[in-house]
Amino acid sequence: MDLHPAGRLLRLDTLTRRLGRDFSMEVTVITAKTSARDLLSRIPHETEAVFLASVPRLSDQELNKLAQGLIARNLPSFAIMAVPV
Repeated sequence: MDLHPAGRLLRLDTLTRRLGRDFSMEVTVITAKTSARDLLSRIPHETEAVFLASVPRLSDQELNKLAQGLIARNLPSFAIMAVPV
């Protein structure tokens, strides 16, 4: 198992693009930085739904801003968040 973040990101990118092709969807992979505003600004306007993987770089406050921004844009979203055990 590859535990290096860059390796996981590459596999996630490859997998999501393959699934997009298989289901005739256009997939855009965006890497989160530290700002909800930055992340929201990079979601293409024609986006119909959002899937969020873990976003550990966002503080709780920024994560809340991201959620509110998705709601404001009426974007259905699904998230898988990693929580340290």
